[in-house]
Amino acid sequence: MPHITADNLESLAFGSGYAYAKDHACLLMDKIIKVRGERSKYYGPDKVPGSGDSTHFISDFGYKALGVNEYAQANYDQLKENSRAHFEGFVQGFNKYVTDTGVDNLAPECASAPWVTSLTAQDMLAYSMATVQLASSANFLELAFLANPGDANEYLPMPTSEQPSAVSSMVGNINQRAKQFKLEKKFDHLGSNGWGLGKDMMANGKGGLLANPHFPHEGSLRFWQSHLTIPNAMNVMGGSLQGMPGVINIGFNEHIAWTHTFSTARHFLIYQLALNENDRMGYSVEGDNYEITSKTINVEVTVAPGTTITLSKPFYYSHHGLMIEAPGANGLGWNDSQAFTIKDANEFNMDVVAQWSAINQVTSLEEMKASFA
Repeated sequence: MPHITADNLESLAFGSGYAYAKDHACLLMDKIIKVRGERSKYYGPDKVPGSGDSTHFISDFGYKALGVNEYAQANYDQLKENSRAHFEGFVQGFNKYVTDTGVDNLAPECASAPWVTSLTAQDMLAYSMATVQLASSANFLELAFLANPGDANEYLPMPTSEQPSAVSSMVGNINQRAKQFKLEKKFDHLGSNGWGLGKDMMANGKGGLLANPHFPHEGSLRFWQSHLTIPNAMNVMGGSLQGMPGVINIGFNEHIAWTHTFSTARHFLIYQLALNENDRMGYSVEGDNYEITSKTINVEVTVAPGTTITLSKPFYYSHHGLMIEAPGANGLGWNDSQAFTIKDANEFNMDVVAQWSAINQVTSLEEMKASFA
């Protein structure tokens, strides 16, 4: 476990980024290209190569439709100073490790890979915003991909240049996936609990806390442990989700210990829109009229070694957020009278790092409560 000491938050995050990269550089860079919507560019359209599952392809369109990268670029300067210190220090430390080690000498999963890249603070902000949508919009990327106001296959992407055989194959795979679509719960295995132990039950006469997060021991939801110290200001130890830049998500300092679990509340709502008569792109809410808008998304896809094509399709938005549609008998169809959309409470949530940074530094339960308020 790395023990990192520095004089300020940015330097602390620098050490955290460097130490983290030694353990998980390949993992984070893979997740960054996922959030950038570039997996099809580097891996091809399928999660299982040649299977026709189209998973990378649909994910790329979906993450671009969420708009976290564009939002991070446009709004990064609105972050609080402490948050910027975390993001900027972390990427400098991370990039230094990759540069010092050399691309060819990284772990086998990404050594010499074309997708090894220098990270930016905006990359990390976009990644943090995407992470907090794991319990909300990230579950609906395929339904957003399928959403369209027509009755046929208007959701299918179109090539921006001629590659008829490759496009035909991908379109056929996507059509087949749509026919087999089923609404399923995701992340059922995730949760957490914790044990609070009173001082009367402890040999040292002090209370104790056991954190027990039910998260995987591999992949992007694996916790990474570290110990972060700014003398006379902060001394915190615990675990963090991948890519959390120099903050502890579950842990303790000299004054408090904390854990947390999944809320049973949902962080999103699905709205059924009442469409205007003879207008599948217009709807009203409590007497106010709204128009459904569209945005064209482009995704680059590798179709053969050294050969990529760009495909394009529209995504649709209500004033609440992304439009969604389930094909077949799943009950979320877009027709003459109704359509469905999602509103995400965590959309463009830029406060994640600031929240945990504040918790890491508190000296009392009252300060802990104040960080939430």
